[in-house]
Amino acid sequence: MNKPSTDIRLKPSPIFAFFKILPTIICALAFAWLANSYFPGFMWFSLFTMIFGIYRYIAIRRVIYLVTPQYI
Repeated sequence: MNKPSTDIRLKPSPIFAFFKILPTIICALAFAWLANSYFPGFMWFSLFTMIFGIYRYIAIRRVIYLVTPQYI
């Protein structure tokens, strides 16, 4: 017979992932402001920082926590 699954799967919410990468986004915006004001070469740092933030967001959202009865 099929036993009902008692495992609990948890996934981080989008708002949690956004708040985790918020410092990275602020840093990217600061680099963009510096690039606009002083040195256009900082735009590369802004671009790389934003790409890293997007990567972190996707990585945080893809994590699945599995809670089994032995952990409860």
